[in-house]
This record gives sequence, C-alpha cells and structure tokens, in this order.
Amino acid sequence: MEFTSGMEEHLKKKEYELLGKLAHKAKSSISIMGLNELAAELKNLELIAKAGKDTEKYPVIIDKFKKETTESR
Repeated sequence: MEFTSGMEEHLKKKEYELLGKLAHKAKSSISIMGLNELAAELKNLELIAKAGKDTEKYPVIIDKFKKETTESR
C-alpha cells in the first residue's frame, strides 16, 4: 500500500507534519474498508504527529497499519 512506504519515509526523515497529513489521508481509506479501530489509531497518529508529540508511538501505529492492511487484502 502506498501509504505505508510514505509513512515510513516521513518517519525516517522526522517529517512529522507530513506524516500526520498522510495518516489523515490513510484514515479515510481505512474507514471506507470498515476498519474502525485502525481508523481511530490513524486519527491519533495524525494528531500527535502534527503536534510532534509522543514520537515513540509513531512506529507502533505504522506497524499496526502495515499488518492490518496486509491481512485485509
């Protein structure tokens, strides 16, 4: 999924604002798929990344996103 590589790239480069924006876009797609818990996680990532807070949580949420979107294909 294109979102995963983008999120990982923004994380690696510490581009947290861009990470938050991408999480917002991904959240919309995930909501349509009915993955509401994951959509809530992405909403959280969006908010904390845009604020530059809790950076240790970013990889955890991205990994969960990667795992769940791989399983639902």
